[in-house]
Amino acid sequence: MKAQIVTILLIFLPCSVSASDSDLIVYVRNLSASLIDGSLPETLYGEWIQKTFSNSETLWEVNDCGEGGDGRTNAPSCVEVQIEQDDGYWLHINLVLRYSNSNNDQVTGAQPWMVYFYKSEGYRTIDVQPAKDIQEAVAMFKTEITLPNKKIQSDTAKAAPLI
Repeated sequence: MKAQIVTILLIFLPCSVSASDSDLIVYVRNLSASLIDGSLPETLYGEWIQKTFSNSETLWEVNDCGEGGDGRTNAPSCVEVQIEQDDGYWLHINLVLRYSNSNNDQVTGAQPWMVYFYKSEGYRTIDVQPAKDIQEAVAMFKTEITLPNKKIQSDTAKAAPLI
């Protein structure tokens, strides 16, 4: 019972932006998956990732959402999970953090930013395949893992922000 109360509190408490990367990752992992994406179940996002991709290595990180935070502009912050597949592809799910105000001093939630599959050899990109949302990525992940099966019908040639 105490664990459930702590979990519920973690879901609704804002997180200070001065928090460490590991604090932000814990915050996102403890959000309800259904609050991140309405098509996901009402379970903790980290638990959903673990259950859905249980046989895969996962890596979590905080980054600038691919926006190149060079100090001249206020780049957004994303919590990203990378999920390895047997064929060398990695599924990347980037969630952009939402803030309570323009000072970006409290994180109040997260929403999908970019979802895509990435394959490389060393530093050379072999393929990038976008997914329109998390559910499509899950369906693509569970298909036969070969490049032709990863192709999707899309007007965009590269991963683009979902918001």
